[in-house]
Amino acid sequence: MSRLEKKLSLWQQNNLISKEQFESIKNFENQNSNLHLFYALLSLGVFIISLGLISLIAANWNEISNPVKLTVEFILLFGLSGAAFIAYNQSQKLIFEIEIFALFFLIGASIGLNAQIFQTSGSLDDGMLLWAVFSAPLLWLSPKKLIPLFWVPIALYGLFENYNFLLWLENLVEYITQTFGYPMATATLILFYTIIGTLFRYLQKQLSQPFALLSVLSGYCEFFIYFSALIALIAEFSLGMMIVSVTTFALGCSYHYCVNSKKLMNFNISMVGVCFFIAYLKLFSDLTATGIGLIISGIIFLGLIFITKKLIKYLNTKGKADVK
Repeated sequence: MSRLEKKLSLWQQNNLISKEQFESIKNFENQNSNLHLFYALLSLGVFIISLGLISLIAANWNEISNPVKLTVEFILLFGLSGAAFIAYNQSQKLIFEIEIFALFFLIGASIGLNAQIFQTSGSLDDGMLLWAVFSAPLLWLSPKKLIPLFWVPIALYGLFENYNFLLWLENLVEYITQTFGYPMATATLILFYTIIGTLFRYLQKQLSQPFALLSVLSGYCEFFIYFSALIALIAEFSLGMMIVSVTTFALGCSYHYCVNSKKLMNFNISMVGVCFFIAYLKLFSDLTATGIGLIISGIIFLGLIFITKKLIKYLNTKGKADVK
């Protein structure tokens, strides 16, 4: 029995849904899951075919004349754009998503092709920036997160390399590290990602309909928050760094508990355990001492959870009694 069926069975046993509702919800979710799998497999197929075509063309590149290359390029661009437009008008959502996904990569390939044919003096970051600019309209056409997942790193690479933002950020982190220490620099970086990610989530809530790019951007910010907290602890272990990392994952756990995201809540709890494991590996010379230390810490941790649960239950009971 799947997790969904277990939850629906529990709801049915508690008279929250009827047997007919149980079957309707299960059939709907199974159908939706199958569509997601089908979409993922089709996307993978398009990606593999694209790589195959690129490899085939690359193998015979010198044998193809420039006019032929440009002609084929524009035929593919206009043909794929027209096919996507037809699919959109006919409400063929799955085909439309696959076609604009292929169009996204074709735009990047076209920029590279034109740079090679006309011998432009642009660099890789210029090409990435152009790719991001010309493919930006596709972000508004698709509600899926697949294109934004690729578009964001391409756009960031083009922007950061062109405007030396990474160099500025690196100098800022280095200045904070030298002035206030490694933990403070890491905390500042995590705070920066948190503010940016919160801004993206806020903008998403203000929109009348979901915008996949904002969800992807907030997801990338959250990834870099966790990445910074863990890597910094491994690279430069100290009590201050331990406090920063554990606090980061504890706050992440609290946030995902509030928004009822159980998977990410469990992930953050697990990462707190990983932080303690790293700490014991750094502090003790062998795994035996590490194991003993982890067992003691685990017992204390479970005791605190038990006491906290009892305290919350007591306060809730007392609050209800006061209301009566």
